[in-house]
Amino acid sequence: MYNNKIMKVFISLLITAIVAASCNPLSKESVPVVKYASENITLKLGDQVVNVKLPSESLTGNDTIRLSAYYYDSMFALYTDIDFLEHKIPLDTTILVKLIKETHPPLVFAVKNGLDMEALQFNQSGRNSELRFKYDEDINSPYLKKLRSEYPIDSLAALGSTELEKARIIATWVHGLWEYEEWNEPTNRDALYILEKLKEDFPLRSIEYGVVTKACLNAIGLKSRILSLQAKDIVKGSSGARHVVIEVFLNELDKWIMIDPKCDMITFYHDIPLNAVELQQAITNRQDIKMLTSEEDAEEIYIPWIYSYLYYFVIPFDNRENIPPHERLRINHRTNLLLVPFGAKEPTVFQEPYPIDNCIYTHSLEDFYRKP
Repeated sequence: MYNNKIMKVFISLLITAIVAASCNPLSKESVPVVKYASENITLKLGDQVVNVKLPSESLTGNDTIRLSAYYYDSMFALYTDIDFLEHKIPLDTTILVKLIKETHPPLVFAVKNGLDMEALQFNQSGRNSELRFKYDEDINSPYLKKLRSEYPIDSLAALGSTELEKARIIATWVHGLWEYEEWNEPTNRDALYILEKLKEDFPLRSIEYGVVTKACLNAIGLKSRILSLQAKDIVKGSSGARHVVIEVFLNELDKWIMIDPKCDMITFYHDIPLNAVELQQAITNRQDIKMLTSEEDAEEIYIPWIYSYLYYFVIPFDNRENIPPHERLRINHRTNLLLVPFGAKEPTVFQEPYPIDNCIYTHSLEDFYRKP
């Protein structure tokens, strides 16, 4: 399930690093040498293979290309048209490789196995009195009642003895309903419509996993919301800057927790399930994160994959089901709250050229994780 995602992460990291070759020399003593004639080389990171093109101009003899990626089996290999190198790189370790071509100055690769961590800082207190959020208060509203009558939500929830177990069982059920398809966007985004489309064997995107799971949890009285996780380079590229999950408020723990139904994932630290910001901090601080999932390869893959999305965080003000757009809660004509780390830019464009014109910005965790 995760291989295609990890390949995209590798390609993004590698190409960005190569086109941004710097003139910051590193110590080159005892550096292994690889010869090349063609600028086209192949990198193998774990079981992933990536073809890249070396810069052919503007080399000064002090150029260093920095590659940073996560490959859990630690094997790195570099193949040129005339030479090769294979080397084990333990996690959080960097090796240097010198590339030599007769007609060019030497080029140095600094290859790191590990994530580039960034500690994010937010306002731990401070409350904006203008902000409000709405959630479903009546699980017997016509829409939620119909959802429970047509799908086995009540019987699934009954299998769990705690709110966490109920939420996990329902999220796992939604996770197994269809195979992910990146570009299949339904005409409508409500849960009943999506579930009907599945009867036509219509695979859907990650957003729809969140939409359906949120509605099902709201139907059993667990207040839930869509959470859009957005990468630091939110402006760049045409895709891949966002991943959609949900957060649900567990009364038994008196806290919000993140559930990723697309990947069937709940993360924990010290047996406490984490929300999205807590997960970012736990990864950054290299804490021992546990996972509740049905995916066999998740423990090796999920953390490095999700980390790049844990930078900007977006939630709606109105989290009720089946509310017409004109009736949805707006604050100062905005529909969403966007949590921004201290020192980061307030993004105004999402994956060029889409403007971000529906968000109020905040640095406050107290606002973002307000009790419903």
